[in-house]
Amino acid sequence: HDAGYSSPEKIIGLCDLSMPWVHTAQACRSEEMEIMRNRHSRLNQEESHTDRYGRAVWINSSKVPLINSQNEMVGTLGMYSDITEGVKARQQLKESQERLVFAVEGAGDGIWDWNIDTGDLVFTGNYEGMLGYEKGEIGNHVNSAKQQVHPADVAHASVAMANYLAGQSPSYSVEMRLRCKNGDYKWVLSRGTIVARNDQGKPTRMIGVRSDISAR
Repeated sequence: HDAGYSSPEKIIGLCDLSMPWVHTAQACRSEEMEIMRNRHSRLNQEESHTDRYGRAVWINSSKVPLINSQNEMVGTLGMYSDITEGVKARQQLKESQERLVFAVEGAGDGIWDWNIDTGDLVFTGNYEGMLGYEKGEIGNHVNSAKQQVHPADVAHASVAMANYLAGQSPSYSVEMRLRCKNGDYKWVLSRGTIVARNDQGKPTRMIGVRSDISAR
């Protein structure tokens, strides 16, 4: 059905050279001969084929040798799963992430990804450069980030985050001063959203953007 045939009867008895994927038939046969010669399996390989209508079809393919009761090699058994939609979704996600990173880096902003359970932070874009640091110079834990906040801004920044995580605020957006590498302070706008929760509904991951608003 995935190849464009409406029933098994349409495909039974045909060889690879009669199928829509004729251009890959020889490679498949060579692979199957190797499986038979070496008596080993090949599992979970993603393959791209073309169905009878010329559409790209992605499958997850596994092949194992077939051995009869006399320990004779008689062929191979192949198992296929249509993963076209999953591959498309994965590609769309990748493209969406690339567009986001391009947009953020173009604006000079920084992205932060916070594992709330462990406190670990992942930075991308201009997160570190915004404060004059090289990549890797800022500790990747939330405690390191907190230490950069101006003492006069710690309280309202903490309250803003706590209210958002507790569901008392519909969004997280706070203006605060952060200490640069040279000791000066820079005004930034930090915005974020919860992207994952556990089974009890507790937030476990948050992603946000930090923008330099010093000029304003």
